[in-house]
This record gives sequence, structure tokens and C-alpha cells, in this order.
Amino acid sequence: MDFYTINPTTGEKIKGYNYEPFASISKKLDAAQEAFSFWSKLPLAERSKHVKNLAQSLRKNIEAGAKAIVEEMGKTIGEAKGEIEKSAWLCEVYADKSAEWLSEETVQADGLMHKVRYEPLGVVLCIMPWNYPFWQAIRFAIPGIMAGNVSILKHSNNVPESALILEKIFSDAGFPKNVFQATITNHANVGKMIESPIIKGISLTGSTAVGMKVGEMAGKNLKKMVLELGGSDPFIVLDDADLPAAAKNAAQARLQNCGQSCIAGKRFIVMEKAAKEFSELLKIEMEKRITGDPTNPATQMGPLYALSAVKEVEEQVADAIRKGAKVLCGGKKMEGPGAFYPPTLITNVTMDMKVMTEEVFGPVAPIFIVKSEEEAIKIANSTEYGLGGCVWSKNLDRAERVAQKVECGSIFINAFTKSDPRMPFGGIKMSGLGRELSKYGAREFTNLKAYNIYKA
Repeated sequence: MDFYTINPTTGEKIKGYNYEPFASISKKLDAAQEAFSFWSKLPLAERSKHVKNLAQSLRKNIEAGAKAIVEEMGKTIGEAKGEIEKSAWLCEVYADKSAEWLSEETVQADGLMHKVRYEPLGVVLCIMPWNYPFWQAIRFAIPGIMAGNVSILKHSNNVPESALILEKIFSDAGFPKNVFQATITNHANVGKMIESPIIKGISLTGSTAVGMKVGEMAGKNLKKMVLELGGSDPFIVLDDADLPAAAKNAAQARLQNCGQSCIAGKRFIVMEKAAKEFSELLKIEMEKRITGDPTNPATQMGPLYALSAVKEVEEQVADAIRKGAKVLCGGKKMEGPGAFYPPTLITNVTMDMKVMTEEVFGPVAPIFIVKSEEEAIKIANSTEYGLGGCVWSKNLDRAERVAQKVECGSIFINAFTKSDPRMPFGGIKMSGLGRELSKYGAREFTNLKAYNIYKA
């Protein structure tokens, strides 16, 4: 076997897999190209029916899908089922809205008629991470499929079974063969896929470092790309915020998926007047989080996805402690087997600490105290990332004034950052290129083709 998946809850091997050789992948590419010639000509209303059936198939397979997610990456069973339900909802949104979002537009110019159409590109490669095994893949695939493209999924090798289950769910939903395929392979073969003339676009969700490598390969081959990369989202609490509500939402923002989310709140920037009360309230919220066996429906937070992730978080927290930070709760790996790390709250935070300068992919909340709105904005923007963020204040005009100055792709006021298929999703700076979701995501992998018609 080329690799084994490891259950992060127990540390035990789950299953072994071999990398698919490129000769086999090449046949999948040819099959995808053939499928595109049929799928792209299918009326959008017919594609919509298939996607609605997919929503039903996702819900029908929610138990098997959630079980694989929990085993492979440690998400709680409740969160895993919620992820699959959200994926089904996305299918319904795109089935209902794509006709509107992809409708041709007319332009007044000097000819008889001028119009713009959104036409599919072809076969799109989807390179997805382990943290949301179903949602990430569906979030990419369905907008493109509704536009007439076909997809090949290269999922993280931490979650191969999730990828294979997804492929089967598409089949069970009655999708034409090879419109959606999955491959379990290595980085070298991914590079060959990007180079293939059959691949017309690449969508990657992952770290900034990986995004830069894939972006370089895509650019070298002049391939359309969308990159959704890392984030270090600011959670800004102004001095007039509803502090109990802010603290409750801060805990959810930081601890969702054990903190392993690109849009998790990662830097808690709090005005001095509110800092003491907010810290005390957030400590209470984090300490009451039930951490443990992710298969237990009562559990609210499971393990990190791997022991290597625990080690990285430990190093980031240790760096903060060495530099003077105070740990209010958590701060050490939990005893026993598995990749468990507790909800951790840190104060006395300074800008030279890794918890402020790096993306922390775990349940660690650093509180940075500021004296003014201007300082809050400066600290929020003092990062290479620009994915999401939120501002908390009872004064909506004030909150929006601050929000307008935060450098990010999505900003929330009095709510924590989340994705919604009706709204665009993506970042700026080192958090990525392009947009997913909404009408903007529906159009990313299309040829915006201009038709100019003149009198004969």
C-alpha cells in the first residue's frame, strides 16, 4: 500500500490505499472530455433535475458519509451530518438559481444585437482539503456542473473514503457517467493533470504555500484557476458590543471543526474597555465545550485531524507563553490516545507571537487588546491574509464604518464568518484568487463570450 488513513480519535490505521497511476488517470481525463461533449449540450433545466436528485442522494447517504468524515478527520458526528446537509442545500440553491445567474445579458452597442453568454469551459480539476470533505468538494463542483462543466476531484489523501463515497453518491443520483469522477493519487500526477490539455481549469482549496505551487503550474499552462487559501480572520469587539453574545459567538467561531477552518475567527481584537469582561465570558464558553469521542452525539469538539497538527499548535502556543502570554484555559495536549487538544484561551498577547503572525489551525483564541477603533483596524489588517472577518457593536453605523476598512473578502457584523451559497466567498492578499458560491462562483469557470450581430 502507498499510504494508510489514520483515525485521529484512536491513532489506529483505518485502511490502505494505492495511488492511481497516471495511465489510469489519463483514461479518466478522456472519459471526462467525452462526458463534457454530452453534458454541456444538456439544457440547463435537465442539469438542474440531476442536481436536485443529488441533494436527495446526499441526504439518503448521510449516515455513511458522516461515518467516513468522523473516522478520517475527526469531525463530530453532529458537525459531519450538518456538513452533508449544507451540501444538499447548496445543490438545491444552484438547481433553483442557476438559470437566473447564468442567463445571457444584452448590451446596447452599434449593431443589431449584442449579448453576453456564460458558456462552459470543459473539464475542471478540483483539488480539495480534508477539513470539510463533502462541503469543499460540493461547493466547487456544483456551480461548475450547473454551468455545463464536468469535474475530476483530487481530494486530500487524509479523506480518500469520503471522496469515493461522494463519487458513488453522484452515481446513485443518476448523473451521467464521468460527469463527476474522483482520483486517489500523488502530487506528481496532479502536476501532470494540470499540464494536460484536457484540463481547462483548476480550483484549489488549501494552504497558501500549496496554492502558490498550484498557481504557478496553472499559470505556466495558462489555465483558469480559483484559489481559496489560508486565513487569519479578525474577530473585532468594540467597546459598545453585546459582550455575552459576542463571547458566545466567538467560542463557536474559534472552535467550529476544532478550529480547523480557513474562516474561523483566529485573532480576537478587543477594545480595552470591554477586554476584561469579554475574556471572562469567553473563558466560560470555551471551558464548557464538551470535547471527546466524535461519534458521541453529545460531543461538541473532537480531535484535530492528525498528531502532526497537535504538534504545530503546541509550538505556536509555547511560543506565545515564552514571550509572556497568559493561558486562561487549555494550553496542553489532552492525555490519552488521539490528536486531542483542548479549547485554549490566551491573553497578554503581543504582535511578535506566532498566534498573531501565523494561521493557527486549532482551537486557540488569542485576545489582543486595543485602545481605539483605529488600532483595531490596524491590527486586523496587519497580516498577509484577507479572507474574512467580523465586527461586533450595537451601533451598526459604527460597525460598518470599521468593517469597510478591514481588508478581506467577506465581512460580518454581529455574526461570525460563515459561507452561504447565496453570497460570494473568497479572499484577497495571500488568501486567494477568484470567488466561489453565488452567481459570481457560478460564472468563474465559464467563457464569458460576446456575441455581436450586424445586418447582413
